[in-house]
Amino acid sequence: PAEKDAIEFAKKHKDKIAKRSEQFFMDNFGLKVKATNVVGSGDGVEVFVHCDDHDIVFNASIPFDKSIIDSNSSLRSEDKG
Repeated sequence: PAEKDAIEFAKKHKDKIAKRSEQFFMDNFGLKVKATNVVGSGDGVEVFVHCDDHDIVFNASIPFDKSIIDSNSSLRSEDKG
């Protein structure tokens, strides 16, 4: 269950978090997605997205911690495997 401050944080920063999550999919997969919902989750946020790009259709959710809104850099994931 989401903590109260995480829920309030998600509501307050919904637009910026949605934009950053859309950037995550573009930076990592070259896909245009649309954020459909941003909710508090645990002590962070969870973003639900829909993709209908390049004949690829999917729905997904991705968790982020609150620091997502403090960074303007790429959200490229690192392969540590």
